[in-house]
Amino acid sequence: QQANRCSNPWNLKYVKNMPDRHQFQESETEACVVLAAPGMMQSGASRKLFEQWAPDKRNGIIVTGYSVRGTLAHELKSEPESVLLNDGVKINVRATIKFISFSAHSDYNQTADFIQQLKANVVVLVHGEEHEMARMQTKLRHDYPQLTVTKPQNCSTIRYAVPAERSVEAVGTLVEEISNAKRVRTEVSGLVVEEPGGSRLLLKPEELSAHTTLSACALQQCHRFAFSHPLALLARAVRETFDEVLVEADRLVVCDCVTVTLVRQVLCISWDASPVADLVADSVCMAAVELTRCPPAMQAVLGQEDPSQQEERLFKVLCTYLQQEFGKIAVDDAARRVEIEVDDHHILVDFPTRGVKCESQAMADRVKGLIRRCETALKPIAPF
Repeated sequence: QQANRCSNPWNLKYVKNMPDRHQFQESETEACVVLAAPGMMQSGASRKLFEQWAPDKRNGIIVTGYSVRGTLAHELKSEPESVLLNDGVKINVRATIKFISFSAHSDYNQTADFIQQLKANVVVLVHGEEHEMARMQTKLRHDYPQLTVTKPQNCSTIRYAVPAERSVEAVGTLVEEISNAKRVRTEVSGLVVEEPGGSRLLLKPEELSAHTTLSACALQQCHRFAFSHPLALLARAVRETFDEVLVEADRLVVCDCVTVTLVRQVLCISWDASPVADLVADSVCMAAVELTRCPPAMQAVLGQEDPSQQEERLFKVLCTYLQQEFGKIAVDDAARRVEIEVDDHHILVDFPTRGVKCESQAMADRVKGLIRRCETALKPIAPF
């Protein structure tokens, strides 16, 4: 009602701000109750009022909060007849002293329940009497062995390695995929978005605009430059680096992410920007530039043998090598097999499979080593 009448509801009749302590003289005869801080009476208004009122037995002092050992409030618990202040002044204590706890601190059960709800693994005890904190530390360690509980001294330093938060909240169709009981794979693929408040969302890239304020875009890149050679020549050069080179009538597709076309001697290399596609596109561009500006590189590509021709040449060299190593050998050119008789051992070499059969494993390993030596010696060095 007072608020409706536009009056100040806090303008109380019997409660008012205490005047400045320098103006609060003992000559004031009217009885009153003063709420003063700090509670331990080491300084401030409560200390000044204690010095003025403690010698008079008509006054009373009620300490409502916790007091640390070594403070004036803690010393009054022993009901002394007088106290010696830090500045050397002795004050007679004739006023009535009472201790009534108005503390809002939780007890042990409430504190333990709070720790469990937080699922904390480290607890640091502060702001308490040393003996009582030691009792709580012992009790917590007994009830929760997995909990790390410390009670450092004042002004001491403690260090803990806190692991970074790695949790994300799945949204959209990913929730159905994760909760599917018939799901075989344990991994899920999605996009992680961290919001300004620190929370992280895991979602499908195509659902980005539906669950966040962000929007997705694709960047398509294209390089064009003059290229006077056939597209097939570039394909042979690129195959030296990549296995996945698809040759079509008028274009190349490299690693299923880069497309290369040649129109009127203008080479066009296009791709959708991504870390992998960028690397592949750079390699294709370098191969094309090398063919254009370096004739020896082009001749090396043009001079590459067909795989079947390479196998035929390698088989002839191997036969000559085996004959020099073991003497007389029997060669089956159609099946590309070689039979060798040496030191009462019969050796059969199946060149297409690079297989060697012999009762002596040492002799078989020796022949396999000769085959590898021929392949290494005759394998062409890639120009790129």
